Amino acid sequence: MTSEFSATPKSAQNQVSNDLIVQARSLYEEATNLMLQAGQLFEQAKELGKKNFTKLIKAEGVEPATANRLIKAAKVGDRFPSQLACQLGLHILLKLSQPSNSKAIEAIAQQESCTQLKALDIIKEHHQPIPKNPPKQVQWQTHNDNSNTLILRIPECKAAERFVDLWKASNETPLPIFMGELLDKAASQPLTALIPQSDRTPQPTPSTPIQANLELLQSTNNQSEITVILREIDRLEQIVQKISNPIDATERMILRLTMDEISALKNQLAIFRSQIA
Repeated sequence: MTSEFSATPKSAQNQVSNDLIVQARSLYEEATNLMLQAGQLFEQAKELGKKNFTKLIKAEGVEPATANRLIKAAKVGDRFPSQLACQLGLHILLKLSQPSNSKAIEAIAQQESCTQLKALDIIKEHHQPIPKNPPKQVQWQTHNDNSNTLILRIPECKAAERFVDLWKASNETPLPIFMGELLDKAASQPLTALIPQSDRTPQPTPSTPIQANLELLQSTNNQSEITVILREIDRLEQIVQKISNPIDATERMILRLTMDEISALKNQLAIFRSQIA
């Protein structure tokens, strides 16, 4: 056949090629019609079979994903006249089944006739990207070295700005701050969670900030322990001065927790001073 075409004038070859394309398009439209009918039958079977649909369809040797694609195409095809749905073909119908192309379905349905190329232009013109879900407020990020970092996302507000100020004022020593109220009252972790796990010194995690202070005190002699406590109390009191008039629930929570830690440290200071005396 190749040698026969090579001896044929170019115009004649083009005519033969065009005839084959017309024949193929006709067969494709017929095949699309059959596949849409199959999709309609699959949809009916799915409604009747309910939870057993996947099991039943696998028993017939049919891939569930294929059946579901035909169901989607059939649902979109039902929005158009039968001839138009067949002209659009399975690929275009599946594109139209995407939520972002719902407007394109309405636009194509208003056309008296529509080729596949015209349909693609309409889809492009009416495409509406679906807004992505906002990132989680509390999320672990995994790095290439398999280390993890906890990310806390706080919407921009005065409380967030104060949160940053308090973090900087703490000289990188974590405060007993829990952002439960800002994060929909979800359980949160101390700010040490912002430090990548690979950068942390392995050590038992205390259950409370007060216990962390007690462990530090037990590792030194009484005099140095008193010095450490005094410095910590001074640092915390400076923070209390900055938020002495809290502007929201978060600052009130921070103020209360900081005051509680100061009180606990003063009690411990009294104990060590009595031991020295």
